[in-house]
Amino acid sequence: MDAQNGRAEAYLGIKDYGSAIWTYRNINEKEKVVSVYNTWVDELLSEEDYDEAVEILYDARGYAHQYLKDEEAKFETRIEEVNAEKERALAEEAEAEFKAEMEALSINCGEIESIGYAPDVLADAEVGDHVSFGTYEQDSDDSNGPEEIEWIVIDKNNGKALLLSRYALDARAYNDTFVPITWENCTLRSWLNNDFCNSAFSTEEQELIFQNVNENADSFDFYPKDECEGGAEGGNDTEDRVFLLSIHEVQQLFGANLTYDRSSKNDSLICYPTKQALINGARCVSEDEYKRYWRDDGYPAEIIGATLWWLRSPGSGHYYSTVVYKDGELDDWRLKHEFGDDASDIAVRPAIYLEY
Repeated sequence: MDAQNGRAEAYLGIKDYGSAIWTYRNINEKEKVVSVYNTWVDELLSEEDYDEAVEILYDARGYAHQYLKDEEAKFETRIEEVNAEKERALAEEAEAEFKAEMEALSINCGEIESIGYAPDVLADAEVGDHVSFGTYEQDSDDSNGPEEIEWIVIDKNNGKALLLSRYALDARAYNDTFVPITWENCTLRSWLNNDFCNSAFSTEEQELIFQNVNENADSFDFYPKDECEGGAEGGNDTEDRVFLLSIHEVQQLFGANLTYDRSSKNDSLICYPTKQALINGARCVSEDEYKRYWRDDGYPAEIIGATLWWLRSPGSGHYYSTVVYKDGELDDWRLKHEFGDDASDIAVRPAIYLEY
């Protein structure tokens, strides 16, 4: 007995836990067998080897079931605890990897390229100029407060300037439920005109935003019946302070000859999300995706990080909307992905009218 105990202790000294267990089992040292199992599991957990730890615990539970019934429940509980710890560790690892990837893809919104604060410079600003107006969290660092929003002047007419955010500022579903919908009744319109507007603009700034009557044209001329459902009615005109561009506004203001067959694209429509939008789920072209799918088709590396963004126009039917794809082409997008989520990974690029 002394020799066998000495042999088992020697195995423990070199961390050969399996041999130590079998040695103790041969001399019927049940409590020492249990102790070694727990020591072995502790060692594996210190190395974050959760799978091996669970495997050892299952073996320990089987041993206890035969020889120490009062220990069986303890091992069962520990299996549950280790599995839960494994899930937490995997979630933390996934979050760290996600944040690292987002950090690599994110653009720096800290220094904007505006010619000044919109109300002060719009009268002299030209189409294509960048102006600042309002603030919104963009760098995912709450400690430094929200960043100034940079806008592109995309049209000026009759004392009003149409501004489009330079970056996609968030990612949200077009509508919270999967039902046939138009811009008038979708939850994204409500969010833009309420939550976003109140968050991004002060009371004084909100008074400067022109409440525009937006025409919501049908999409029949864009989606051919021989390829899809053939388009949908755009619904009633709406009064909006904050809104999304329509198919026709994109065509008119960006000079794009865009067609549903994606035979043409417009680089000026390529948009990048802020870091906060990425954290909130905006899908974009990763470096790996670029190497696998885009590079061989001749797309430049500048497309890495580009995102999809919503337009307010319906798609080929009322269960769809139109989006600007990562490469600057228009595409039809189902309001609910095939696997059940609500397409909340599409980015939001707001537009507003300011009077000058």
